[in-house]
This record gives sequence, C-alpha cells and structure tokens, in this order.
Amino acid sequence: MSFRYETMLNTETTFNFNDAVKNVMGIFSVNETIWHFAGAWHHIAKIHEEIAEIHEAYSSYKKEEKLLEAVAEEVADVFAWIIGAWGILFPAKSLDDAFIDYYFEGCSVCKSSPCQCDLYDSRPDSLIDFKRLAVVKENLDALVTILPKYQEDISELIKSYEFALKTHNAPIAKVSVSQTKDKLEKIKELISTNGVDPTSLSIINTIISISETILRLEEPMSTKTREYDIFLSYSSTDKDEARKLETFLSAKKISVFLSEKELTPSSKWETDIKEALVNSKMLCLLATPNSLKSEWVTTEWGAAWAQNIRILPVLFQCSAKDLPERLRAYQSIAFYEMDKIIDVLKDKG
Repeated sequence: MSFRYETMLNTETTFNFNDAVKNVMGIFSVNETIWHFAGAWHHIAKIHEEIAEIHEAYSSYKKEEKLLEAVAEEVADVFAWIIGAWGILFPAKSLDDAFIDYYFEGCSVCKSSPCQCDLYDSRPDSLIDFKRLAVVKENLDALVTILPKYQEDISELIKSYEFALKTHNAPIAKVSVSQTKDKLEKIKELISTNGVDPTSLSIINTIISISETILRLEEPMSTKTREYDIFLSYSSTDKDEARKLETFLSAKKISVFLSEKELTPSSKWETDIKEALVNSKMLCLLATPNSLKSEWVTTEWGAAWAQNIRILPVLFQCSAKDLPERLRAYQSIAFYEMDKIIDVLKDKG
C-alpha cells in the first residue's frame, strides 16, 4: 500500500474528493439503488460496521497480529462509504468545494485555525438537544411531588438527568430519555387503571412526547406480513397491460402485488411497497419502452436484484436486447406468453 501511495505522489495526476466520489459511485453503483428504495439505514449501518473494523484492525496491529496497512484499508472502507453517501445525496455538487466552504474560516465551531476549542466543546449539542432534556427534568421534578407512590423510580430518573445535563454526556442522556419513556408508559398504564389523574396524565404525556422528539423515534413499520407469489413492477403508463397480467395470474390462484390495487389513499406507500417486495417470491418486470426509462421501476428491480429475489422480465413492445445489461442474464418471456410465468414460479432453480 505504501508503494502505491508513493507511486501516486510521483505522478502528475491530481487526486481530489470529486474523483474519489466518481470512482466509488462507479464501483458500488448498486448502493444508490438500495438507498433510494430501502432508505439510508443500510448505508449508515455499513459505516458503523466499518468503523468497528478499524478498531478491530488497530487492536490486532497493537498486538502485532496485523500490519498497519490493515488499519489503513479499513479506514479506506469507511471513507468510501461516507463519500458514497455524498455521491447519492448530492450528485451534482462538488465535495471539494463543500470542504473548502465548510472550513474556509478554520474550525467550524471556534472559527480558528488551528482549532482553539476546549475538549469536545459544543459538540454534544449536535448529538442531542439538551434544552429539551432540561424541560424533561423540569416536568419530572413536578411529577415526583404529585405521584409519591412512584417517587423512587422518578427520583432515580431525575438523578440521571442531572448528571447528563452537568456533563453533556450524550450517550447517558439518550439512555436516560429511553428509560424515562419506558417507565412513564408503565406508570401511565397503572394510574389509568386506578382512575386517571388529569394533572399527572398531562405531565406524563408531555414528557413522553418530548422524549420521542429527543430520540427521534421513527414510526414503527407496518405489521403487514402478507406474502405474495408475484410482485408486479410496471410503469403507470402501462397500467392496462399490468391489469391484464394481474387478472390472468389471479385467475390461476397466484397472489399478485399490483400497487394500484393493494395501496389505499392512507397507505404509507414506500413502506408498503418495500414490504411487499421483500415478501414476494418473484418480481415480474413488465418491460416496456416506458418502464425501462422509469426511475422508480429501476429502483424496484434493482432492490430485488440486491436482495436476491428472482426476476422475470415480461417483454411488451421491446426485446431482450433492450433490457439493461444486468437484466439480460435473466430468463425473459413475451407478454403473450404470460402462462409461462406459472412454470417459472414453480421452478426452484
């Protein structure tokens, strides 16, 4: 690795962040498809995973079990995932310019170069809202006086908040908030069965609401667990042909996810589509000149490809040679051969 680095230094080629973004996006192009379909969680999880591998490699290096180059390789992986996120979110923007703009005045916190910040100065505030944390503590102080029965539990929570507010320790703060939410939901349930005290209930609801804001709790994913034989991916401009496919397959007792039929106005459509896809045995792509240019259809079959879900292109007004290269490896059928879908579905190979 050090040899390759020296070689790069001795060339006249300029290496910059924008080149790195371009290279990473070219190598890991499927990451963009996964991001747009499934959300950022997979990408962020990989960054955390690679950071853990830096620690593992460095520990092995200190024990003389690995070379220092192993640490460099793990750092490179983290860097690749991070700049990959930039390429997905800001494909038209320069990462070089962003770095220059962000650090133009020196440190982004103290505006000095070199940085004059005290240790971790102001940085915990970027991780958790300590002003809201203080509001939670104030409400707990009020609650402990009107619910003496639960004084021990609430006082314990108050102490943890006092420590978190004094030290600005973000991990402890988040643990405190999480514990508060859990304990108060149990207390709320108990006092509700014994007659609701409006004042106590109001304070508890306020604390729970603020706690959820602090933790940025995501709404739970749909509990819908219905499984499908076929996920039908198509362009809305080809809905008549999609309906014919769905009608034919349903008559053969094949369960089909057809978005216009399964999704209601109140549906969280991105979540429902994602769940339907991961719970389908096969994706049938109604391949037409329209769908092959559709960004959303590409996202659907790209996600299926990434998750090893079987894909069957059904060709309408196009041929196999019109398919993207990645799809040409799959068996395809013509639209008028839709009866063959059943045979493909039964084939486990």
